[in-house]
Amino acid sequence: EGSIAALARKHDVNDNLLFKWIRLWQREGRVCRPRKTHRRFLP
Repeated sequence: EGSIAALARKHDVNDNLLFKWIRLWQREGRVCRPRKTHRRFLP
């Protein structure tokens, strides 16, 4: 598990630029936001 900023740094990409690309792709319908899931812990 990691963050978008960590992924950007790993590949020597400015994290703000990566966020900008993601927003652009979302507007174009190329990517969608991940659904938030609620994890349940069972005893």
